[in-house]
Amino acid sequence: MAFEKTDDLITLFHKVNKVIGGTSAQNGRQRPGQIRILGMLSEAENGEMDQRELLKNLPVKAGSLSEILRKLERNGCIERRRNEDDKRGIIVTITESGRVLYRESEVFKADLEDRLFGSFPAEKREQLVSLLSELLEEWRQDPSMSAQQERGACWDMQRHRHR
Repeated sequence: MAFEKTDDLITLFHKVNKVIGGTSAQNGRQRPGQIRILGMLSEAENGEMDQRELLKNLPVKAGSLSEILRKLERNGCIERRRNEDDKRGIIVTITESGRVLYRESEVFKADLEDRLFGSFPAEKREQLVSLLSELLEEWRQDPSMSAQQERGACWDMQRHRHR
């Protein structure tokens, strides 16, 4: 996949996405949505959150979240129990196995970022992060992009941690 001076912006984004997607898949253990949930639980008080709170903070539908949580529970990464204060609620708790997996994925992501963007000076990396963040913020504000948001685009820019 060679860079052509005649490539337009969309083509370049597709090429970058293909490289990043192919390299990220080498981790292969968990999907980004699962890792995001493990991260939210890791940062939560006592490593637990009500399932409704998770749903409010994720761009997924209730059924999709339930399926993701089922997979995480089956893999021993989380545990679920009824909320004693609200019998309709479910408390989701990260397990030690889930914490380990989350830490490993963060290390993998940092290594991948260094591998993919390490040849860029820090100033250019920061500029790229700034430009892409600005672009995503513009898209988030655009009602015509709401369909993209419904399909799982991540608009939560404050979760991004530049290394």
